[in-house]
Amino acid sequence: MLVLIIGASILIVGIAYAGVSGSKHDFSIGGTSGFQADTETEVCIFCHTPHGASDVPLWNKTTNSTGYTMYNSTVSSTLDATVPTAPTGVSLLCMSCHDGVSAINVVVNYGPNGPISMPAASDQLGDLSYPPSRNPNLTKDLSNDHPVSFIFDTNLITLDAAGGPAQLKLPVAPLKLFVGKLECATCHDPHEEGKSTGTTPFLRMSNAGSDMCLTCHIK
Repeated sequence: MLVLIIGASILIVGIAYAGVSGSKHDFSIGGTSGFQADTETEVCIFCHTPHGASDVPLWNKTTNSTGYTMYNSTVSSTLDATVPTAPTGVSLLCMSCHDGVSAINVVVNYGPNGPISMPAASDQLGDLSYPPSRNPNLTKDLSNDHPVSFIFDTNLITLDAAGGPAQLKLPVAPLKLFVGKLECATCHDPHEEGKSTGTTPFLRMSNAGSDMCLTCHIK
């Protein structure tokens, strides 16, 4: 049984590595994301560490939950979900790079080569400019982004329907909830950019015809 578990773990890690390598989340010297290390060859180290992690899933970055402005009921009067004052769970992990000011090359545990060096002008997502439709620099102002880190259950659907026809339904695979919450990773798979499947940027499914949106929203 132990052999089977270890074998399955290696297979999962291998699949994840294959998806990240060469993607926008590959910050190693061999990557092409625009944020490349000067010498670091490891791909997974920028997010994960096998020992002494700061959080699950073996997270290799420190997180900071202060200073956020969230999309909540003060932004939208039609939002019935209770949104926390900062991202939680996997969304907060995403923001350890996507806040635009956290250094990509600063991790909890470095590899055998020591600290990771990057060109000073490209070690934060806020260092570069992007098209408005594909801007990974979310900053800590999330009031103009889809709400995250809220409990998404039948109670929310009932509450949403109280003012009129039901507008929501629970997501189904390949979308997923995390501990019952909608998070960044509900719609995005950080290990699969989607270049070969037409699901960029890191979408869990195609949004052609708003298909992904309509998985939860009844329109």
